[in-house]
Amino acid sequence: LLRFCAGHGLQLAAVAWHDNGKTPAIVYSDAEATWGLIRSLPGLGNPQMFLDEYGARPTQPIPGWDVGYLATIAKAGISSAERSCWDSCTLATLDGLLTANGGARTSDYWVRTTYARMTGQTVASGSTSDSLAGLGSLDPASGRVIALIGRLQSCAVASWCSSEWNGTDAPAGPADVQVTVTVPWASSQPAIQLSDETFQPGAAVNGPVAATATNDTVTPAGAGRTRISFTIPAFPDGAAYNLVVSPGN
Repeated sequence: LLRFCAGHGLQLAAVAWHDNGKTPAIVYSDAEATWGLIRSLPGLGNPQMFLDEYGARPTQPIPGWDVGYLATIAKAGISSAERSCWDSCTLATLDGLLTANGGARTSDYWVRTTYARMTGQTVASGSTSDSLAGLGSLDPASGRVIALIGRLQSCAVASWCSSEWNGTDAPAGPADVQVTVTVPWASSQPAIQLSDETFQPGAAVNGPVAATATNDTVTPAGAGRTRISFTIPAFPDGAAYNLVVSPGN
């Protein structure tokens, strides 16, 4: 289709597709392949990329996996993306953000409220593990960083997911995770707020629960920057945390 459009002088506003049932890693690979083809066909103009549906039925309700998809969408430069609807697309669940009757919020709802608070500039993020993902933003006016961190190795956290799981990674127990954030301002006592996006399968969740980081250190990073490091102890597979870092003193 893209080659046909380019060959017939049809410039596109956007290129869209569905990636139902795919992992975040495969979604990213598909996006990179599509961007490569778009760049090779200048006749298409400068289209945006839309992901009309994404996610897998077993893992979609799990916060850590949701963070993995959000991080992939940001990294891949996808302008618009919508979660797949696995409940016939007619129920009041907002594709898993609300409970079955639409009357209460789920864990994923609170992941999305943190995501909605991310304004300003997207910040680069990386991980030493394919099963850990993160994304964040920097508000230039306040210097505040808001981030989400998720773990998505398997799905032992949810019984229905385990029964449908066809991934290659074995279930994993809790593990300590070290987080390092470099901010573009100097502060000896930054304010660090860490919250757990508590996961209760199929149940109403009232909101994130304050969590305590350990082994935190604050060091100058040069050029007016500050490096903040800490450990999230016993980070469960499938869990997600939100992080807010402000200049403080």
